[in-house]
Amino acid sequence: MKQFNTPLILIGNHWPSRTIGELETPPYRIAAAGALSYFHKRILEEHGNDASILVMGDFNDMPFKISLMDYAFSTPYIEQSEKSDNTHFFYNLMWPLISKGYATFYFGKEVPDPCEKKYATYPNMLDQFMVSKSIALGEKLSIQSDSVRVNKKISDIELFENRFGYEEPKKFGRPTSCGHKGYLNKEGFSDHFPISLIIQEQ
Repeated sequence: MKQFNTPLILIGNHWPSRTIGELETPPYRIAAAGALSYFHKRILEEHGNDASILVMGDFNDMPFKISLMDYAFSTPYIEQSEKSDNTHFFYNLMWPLISKGYATFYFGKEVPDPCEKKYATYPNMLDQFMVSKSIALGEKLSIQSDSVRVNKKISDIELFENRFGYEEPKKFGRPTSCGHKGYLNKEGFSDHFPISLIIQEQ
């Protein structure tokens, strides 16, 4: 296997969840975003503006949310990452997949209905890859074209189940939930789909 000669800095993230409510929890993720932006700046100060940085993880926010765009300085535009002098932007690799209908997490919410209970499903791209300017421009390392993926299948193992018209992650569930009988699927693996990409040296 070919070895890389170019240093690659990886930053793993798991931002605070939305368990108590999507509208109640943004300040926690904004704080995490500010920390990410700070370390981005410090890494570039220590290793130079051409440092190769890959950021990945579960951000519990969509790419267009204020935490990612205004505090982590994540952008869907390579040009913004390239031309900005004072603010260092991460290029978010997940935007093209969103436009194709991909998601890593599916949120089901009850829809008010006077006659019967109905649910709506909301696809969310909560798991993301972002890269520094150097990788976005392919200066030393680059992301192989069309290699960024949301994985619904690994080898012959299907990671999804069909619910409410969507291929959703096959969850383990919990044996009990709040003292009530829970949902447990021993074939499940996670409530999020895994994501992957291929990095190549120039």
